[in-house]
Amino acid sequence: MKNRLLCMLLSFALLFTTAFAGTSAVFADEVDEPQMEEVISKPMDFNSVEWEDEDEVYDAVLENIVYFDCTVEQKVEVKKAGYYTHFVDVFVEEAGCEVEIELLDSKGTVFATADTEPIPVDLIDEETGLYYCGTWFENVISKSGTYSIRITTLSGEPAIGTYYGVYYPRTSKSSPISLSGKGDMVIANNSSNYSWFKITLPKTGYIKVTMGDSISTNKLDKYSVRLYNADKSKCLSGGNQTLSLDNDYTTYFGAKKGTYYIRVYNKDVEYFTIKAGRNYVDENSGSSKSTAKRMYKDGAAKKGIVNATQSSTYGDYYYFKLTKKQKVKFSISSRSGGYSGGLKVTLYKKGSSDAIDTVYLPKGYCKDTVTFENGEGSQYLTSGTYYVKVSKWKTGSGYYYLRWL
Repeated sequence: MKNRLLCMLLSFALLFTTAFAGTSAVFADEVDEPQMEEVISKPMDFNSVEWEDEDEVYDAVLENIVYFDCTVEQKVEVKKAGYYTHFVDVFVEEAGCEVEIELLDSKGTVFATADTEPIPVDLIDEETGLYYCGTWFENVISKSGTYSIRITTLSGEPAIGTYYGVYYPRTSKSSPISLSGKGDMVIANNSSNYSWFKITLPKTGYIKVTMGDSISTNKLDKYSVRLYNADKSKCLSGGNQTLSLDNDYTTYFGAKKGTYYIRVYNKDVEYFTIKAGRNYVDENSGSSKSTAKRMYKDGAAKKGIVNATQSSTYGDYYYFKLTKKQKVKFSISSRSGGYSGGLKVTLYKKGSSDAIDTVYLPKGYCKDTVTFENGEGSQYLTSGTYYVKVSKWKTGSGYYYLRWL
């Protein structure tokens, strides 16, 4: 699981290193460059920074860097319990120095450490003439208070350090945890094998669930995720869906107005993060062929929800008319999830209950351009009226988009 986060963190670390090495003039506009005899040592507050906007994160990093003499432990004020990532750069006068970095609690007990490689000779800051290296580490801080960063240069060389921390909002040990549905990240203490999360939709839409980083015994975590009804008596997703690196730890559930529970299982995880977003859709479909809504070539797209509570025989209906023999091409996309399957789009001709063509949309995010076939291997449909039905494929549910091109 951390491999995933690692790519993101390393991109920030690289960006941060570039600020020191290749663009020192830009860095100097934000903060004063340190000299060995001129260092700043003061308590620093964590700031809440979201990862989604790299520019925002980078600006926050520049504003909140603190320099300190590595012979003195740097005090860090933690105002909120939560999941933190700590970034540290160390400057020394001679290359080849090895560095140990530790995080200590208010009693001086070390509870997180990070080691760096020997500082290489090619990483030198042109402004100061100092060699440097950077590292990061992450941990859960269970309560607010004063903590310390301690840097030890194993060769005994004097050093200057820079430090900043990034905080992931909210943590909880209770279950269920209520999710706002605004995409905020929640850190859960997985004290039992199952963790429950409550989410309410004020109108029909789909829920996007993304599992985040964790502290676990596995390097690549896998989570089993289910969707339940309002009293947790019925699984609506058909069973466990595995979220892993293969599907970017993300799934989707279609849901009508109401309250739902998301159950997460991973026996190896101590803490993990979850994000859940609510996305609403104003649907205008028919529930049968007789109430189907018309589609036009190059007309407006049709969007809708196949919700997790509906049966596999139920569907949303649309129709279109052809005045001559021709090809019919649709742009189709979906965001769906569940134990198996996804969504499917079925084509019928008026007067027959037999499907002419069926397009299967696997769970996850799916997008394609489809030319319907006539049931006999040809892509030319004869004149007449045709019905398009969007429904569950196996136990899937979610969002769909259709447009006749």
